[in-house]
Amino acid sequence: MAIIKSNSKKYSFANFSISLFILIYALACILPMILTLMVSITDESMIIRHGYSFIPRKFSLYAYRLMFQSGSSVIRGYLISVFVTIVGTTGAVLLSSFAAYTLANKNVKYRGVLGLYFFIPMVFSAGMVPWYLICTRLGLRDNLFALIVPNLLFSPFNLFLIRNYMSGIPDSIRESATIDGANDITIALKMYLPLSLPAVATVTLFYGLALVYEL
Repeated sequence: MAIIKSNSKKYSFANFSISLFILIYALACILPMILTLMVSITDESMIIRHGYSFIPRKFSLYAYRLMFQSGSSVIRGYLISVFVTIVGTTGAVLLSSFAAYTLANKNVKYRGVLGLYFFIPMVFSAGMVPWYLICTRLGLRDNLFALIVPNLLFSPFNLFLIRNYMSGIPDSIRESATIDGANDITIALKMYLPLSLPAVATVTLFYGLALVYEL
């Protein structure tokens, strides 16, 4: 009993130390956010005179009125970011998933050649100039869809990530669905995509973060 009690005290102290470290680290991350919030509701003249402070010397919402007034570019920028992120991510994930299903389907001829076709751009990137030429030829200069269409030409890395996950799904599922009269679109949407949700969720996160980074 004494040994068990000693071990429990040891583990309790370790857990306390870890929790204390996490708490201090969390406070260190939150404090700059709190300072930014306090400065945003402080009058500008007080900031110039006394500098930054966690306690506003003079309360003011002028910054928020300036940002969210009618016709503000801030609101328009947020709306564009939300639209591009949602539409671009959804389209890219769907195209990547359908292409991954095609490459994972053993009944598709020359799927190895198709896989090599997608693999080469992942290893040898042409850079930014070809993307600029493509957007120019498609009439996407100074256009909102210039932020969406290039991302619909899916990332080969994300494509192979989903393909490898779908390759682990037993072929008997697709064969049974084919016997029951389901076509490939139905099999991909109602069977393979639900079974591949972990990979699809990961790829969705990758696409979303890539779009936010570009914006």
